Amino acid sequence: MVLESIVASLLNKYLGKYVQNLDSHNLNLGIFSGGLELQDLELKPEALYELNLPIEVKAGHIGRIIADISWTSLFSAPIEVNIEDVLILAGPIYDRPYDETRETLLQNAVKKKLLEDLDRSKKRKKTKSKEEEIEDLSFTERLTATIINNIQFHVRNVHIRYEDSTSRPDQPFALGVTLKRLYAEVHV
Repeated sequence: MVLESIVASLLNKYLGKYVQNLDSHNLNLGIFSGGLELQDLELKPEALYELNLPIEVKAGHIGRIIADISWTSLFSAPIEVNIEDVLILAGPIYDRPYDETRETLLQNAVKKKLLEDLDRSKKRKKTKSKEEEIEDLSFTERLTATIINNIQFHVRNVHIRYEDSTSRPDQPFALGVTLKRLYAEVHV
């Protein structure tokens, strides 16, 4: 159960920033079986905030997230996370009526990003080598670091559309980009 809870907390931590109403109960059940599949997820309006652009998600959808977790080779094999059918409609932040709840979420995303940046800069200032840092970690922290260092993302079928009808009302603007496949390995 320790392994499952670590993976569940990592997925909640990293997916929770982008996905609305992530069901932790279903997440834990999927992780326990070694295979995780989440379907029909909605993106949060602040999901694109980390790009530091004055845009937000007007509508966003992820068709499926699939993760295969091999518990027997967790320390040696990567965890592959497949994300499929991502649709994002984005637009300028000012192109909407004022919504207090949405504004609070955006402000919280700003604050969280600042805190993460500060924490990252503090970690860089440490003088210990990676080996010394790993030796100082508990089993749970080492396992978490191993999982993070061995995660691979495969993203397929992404369509991003940007619409702006307020900058020049006489000439609305729209731009779309599609990605067939994107592959990323996380190295911390």
